[in-house]
Amino acid sequence: MILEIERLSSQVPVPERGTNLSACYDLSFYPNGDGVASVEMYAPDNSKCMGTIFKDEFTIQPGYRAMVPTGLKFIIGPMHHMKVYSRS
Repeated sequence: MILEIERLSSQVPVPERGTNLSACYDLSFYPNGDGVASVEMYAPDNSKCMGTIFKDEFTIQPGYRAMVPTGLKFIIGPMHHMKVYSRS
């Protein structure tokens, strides 16, 4: 299967494998032009809260989830899916 990736800006980094033996590709955070992004975050009890990311410095606390902008769009074919894993 070929995965099509659309970058929303020429400055958005293309996903890469960290090493030749990596099973997955690394995604990068891509902020708005000013380096700041508002993100939806969810607490362990699934309550919604908002967070702000400045440049590339941010932490997602254990048990929390966040919608982090990557500047990428993926076109995934029928009968396929994509998973995003936290850093190992």
